[in-house]
Amino acid sequence: MPFEQISEALWGTSLERTLVARHQAMDDKARTWLNRHPEDRCAFIELPCGLATRSRRLASSCPGQPVSWIEADLPAMMDARQKLLGSSPRVQSIPVNALEWEGRTGLARLADAIQARHLCVTMEGLLNYLGIDGIRQALAMQRKMLDYTGQDLTLIADIWPDLRHQPLGPMRHIPARILKTLTGSEAGLLGKSADEIRGWFIEAGFEAVTLYTLDGEVCQSLDMTPAPWCILVEAYAKAGVR
Repeated sequence: MPFEQISEALWGTSLERTLVARHQAMDDKARTWLNRHPEDRCAFIELPCGLATRSRRLASSCPGQPVSWIEADLPAMMDARQKLLGSSPRVQSIPVNALEWEGRTGLARLADAIQARHLCVTMEGLLNYLGIDGIRQALAMQRKMLDYTGQDLTLIADIWPDLRHQPLGPMRHIPARILKTLTGSEAGLLGKSADEIRGWFIEAGFEAVTLYTLDGEVCQSLDMTPAPWCILVEAYAKAGVR
């Protein structure tokens, strides 16, 4: 019996369905942010972009909106992206390491490209690969970019929580351990409570942090039925305010 069918039987969903729902939920959050700033100078950054086309799709749907569109990822991924997807006339492509500030691929290079009053970063499918220390570093780098540009920042990210205390929760770690081995990363399920996850962002200097289910409902606690495979985090910060 394939793993996807086992997941459907045990949890009522599957990894494939969850990934699609995550992408759609993040699209919805991005559109909501854009609708809040219809005439303001904004910058929208897809970091990491992988082979996704969120920035390009949103740019096409907002032809008259004064938005700087940026897609960013590690150099090797940006090279692969160029070969497979080509370039976009409205979207700037920048090779960047989300965990570094200085250097040829540091976030400072990305920050220098931002000319906007409001900044939104979507960080899809990254944080759970980093481990908790890596998450803290990535969030600190986002806060540093905000303070450098002197704007306000809305960060939209996803977290796959560690719900081993829930029924059948330990079984969710099986694919995570396989992924960790295959990628040689710190991939794993992280965050045993909503307060713990929220705390990572607050420690980094974000002022308002809200967790959502992939259905768009505010998630105050992870102790729900069915337990969420993945949640979205929307975090807001303003330069100079901590």
